[in-house]
Amino acid sequence: MDLRMRKTIATCVLLASILSTQALAADWYVDPINGSDGNGGTSPTDAWRTLRHSLVQIPLGAHTLRLSPGTYDQTIGESFPLALRDGIDLVGESSRDDTFVVGNGQTDIFMGSSEIDTPASYVLRNFTVRAATCGVSVRAPEWDAGALSLELADMRFEACGDGVYFGIFNLFQFPNLLTVDRVDFIDCTNSGIRAISEDFNDPVITVRDSTFRGLACGAYCEAGIECYMDADFFRCTFVENTTAIELAHQSSGQVLFEINDSLIADNVNGILGESRCRIRRSTIAHNSNVGLHFNDPPSGSSLNGSVIFGNGDDVDIPMGSGSFGVTDNNIGDGDYAGSFGNISVDPLFVNPDRGDYRLGFGADCVDALNTTAGVDLTGSPRGVDGDLDFDDANDMGALELRTLDMPDTVGIGKKLNIEFYTEPGNFSVLWLARGQQLAVPDATPFGDRWLPLPLLELVATRKALTSAPILVTVHVPDDPALVGQPLSFQALSRSSTSPAGGTWTLAKTVILTE
Repeated sequence: MDLRMRKTIATCVLLASILSTQALAADWYVDPINGSDGNGGTSPTDAWRTLRHSLVQIPLGAHTLRLSPGTYDQTIGESFPLALRDGIDLVGESSRDDTFVVGNGQTDIFMGSSEIDTPASYVLRNFTVRAATCGVSVRAPEWDAGALSLELADMRFEACGDGVYFGIFNLFQFPNLLTVDRVDFIDCTNSGIRAISEDFNDPVITVRDSTFRGLACGAYCEAGIECYMDADFFRCTFVENTTAIELAHQSSGQVLFEINDSLIADNVNGILGESRCRIRRSTIAHNSNVGLHFNDPPSGSSLNGSVIFGNGDDVDIPMGSGSFGVTDNNIGDGDYAGSFGNISVDPLFVNPDRGDYRLGFGADCVDALNTTAGVDLTGSPRGVDGDLDFDDANDMGALELRTLDMPDTVGIGKKLNIEFYTEPGNFSVLWLARGQQLAVPDATPFGDRWLPLPLLELVATRKALTSAPILVTVHVPDDPALVGQPLSFQALSRSSTSPAGGTWTLAKTVILTE
């Protein structure tokens, strides 16, 4: 049976198991402040007090245990580890900023595994896990016929040994899935994510919009004999770690690793690997030892559209092996420069000493790629006119230069910080319209103007002294009548790169809030 067929069969088994319990779904409640383990757990006013009691009481089926804000720790009667149960989703009722599960620093907090001949699915959302040997530890045991799925979203793991341990040891069982969305891993002594597979299984790890900071290793992925671990990272940030990412394999195993639109900066080591690696539109910068190091990378590895700059050694890959395709990058130490679209120039980072790795105006990395699609590290659209020459294209690196940028919302009575660009030595004029942008822009000699001409108000005229953005602060009146109102901004920037001598920047609308 080939790999695709094995994965298809296992996926069907997993879905059938999940669907068979949907009809029994119910919500249950736990509250560490006002709850009692003598209650029934059926409503917020009838909530249990501890997670340990709750996880035992909930009947079989697809259920959600809703965690009220507060701290779940030994002071309220919690003891660890807590056994995860298949089909019970743990969901914080508020957010990870006010709901905490705190261990004693010596044991795992949450543990789970697939059961014999039964898939196991675990979902955790909207809370913070602190102080444990491991925050969440799940395993698919050897010879176990149950596929394993772990989904984490909108969480934080702090001061643990490992944030998440995902151990796959079952033979020929597919798929085993780890999905991580919008999760921060902070100050863990080992790894944020430690994923290990052994012998003839192909787990899939997908991580999106997550941050790894202050760890011995941000993400560690290891594939065992005849294992093909798919590990895909999208729009992730790895900063201030000893090693950002380490990829390892045993014998004939491979980690099939991809990372897109991500920032790897201010670590000791960036990416260390001995498996296939594909890096696209990412920034690997100011890592004190090495940015990218691979031993004998297998065929299919590639580095494309990225900025590798200011590392102890930017790229350490065996030269001339033909197995690592390096195209359309800015590599600071000159490796590969002059071939296949690779350059070696200063990316003019805005303020790397403060972790600001946006490109500066005039950097050759801006509008350097022959594409106009996708999103960058912040989730903002790519393919904008970053050099004000009327032509849109993607930038190299994780962060697209946006010629006008500000928050989506601002509170009344607060300060709104606005950043906009032009060529150093030239002026830019910032305009405001009280209302939404035009549905269809007005075409002008200076490009598209999105603000209604009769409503234009002058905000500021500024001269750019450096390649960094100009900063203007607008004070929003403290008037409740303004809540919900839109303010739209656009700047007209002079630049020698513009055919008309000047270009309208991006436009941005901000909504006023309480």
